Amino acid sequence: MKSCRRLPKLSISVVTYEPDIEILKHSLESLAKSAVYAKSNKIICRLVLILIDNGPGRSWKKSLERVLSIFSGQTEFSKVVLLSGHGNIGYGRGHNLGVNRHIEDFHLVLNPDVIMEKEALYEGIRFLCRYPQIGMVVPSVFDTAENMQYLCKRYPTVLDLALRGFCPPRLQNLFYERLSRHEMRDVINNKPVFDVEIASGCFMLVRRSSFLKAGGFSDKYFMLSAFKFFNQHGWKFF
Repeated sequence: MKSCRRLPKLSISVVTYEPDIEILKHSLESLAKSAVYAKSNKIICRLVLILIDNGPGRSWKKSLERVLSIFSGQTEFSKVVLLSGHGNIGYGRGHNLGVNRHIEDFHLVLNPDVIMEKEALYEGIRFLCRYPQIGMVVPSVFDTAENMQYLCKRYPTVLDLALRGFCPPRLQNLFYERLSRHEMRDVINNKPVFDVEIASGCFMLVRRSSFLKAGGFSDKYFMLSAFKFFNQHGWKFF
């Protein structure tokens, strides 16, 4: 059995903008339960939570501090940090700010409305430890009605973007097969899918070395530059 010193460490960044406080609480509670499960199963030994407040003004800081105070005294997280006062700098820059503050062996980019299963962190980190050529893992995602969400994508063409962005649902139905292929519906099911071109940003578990080599997120183009760099340098998505 590995000692805690030899186990990998995990940092988590969550970017918020005027979040629903109750949903944020539920999200962090599920994160804490998953952290307990991962630590009790000896897959990680240290977790650092960084909350990045992109909200306007200073009014949100106190609300977020109250939420974080619930978790600051618990053993699930070794450290809890709130970054606030910088305004709305965007999703990518917000997470980059968190990473620049603290990043461990593995880093989780997490949305503030995600409710994760307790096994999520354990399974994701175990997979990255087992397959060193994998740079990122993302989980299956379901809505509140337990319908699978097809959030991973193939690189879109101009037509794909136009259909998704501007066409009414009735017209989109005429291109169902094309859009389904873009959403990888032909391969996404209950089995692992490798070589994903574009992954969902709601839960991205990345290896520190691959994320830093990719230069983090693009300030201008959301996540696409990081995904392209990962693929160009041989890192795989799962």
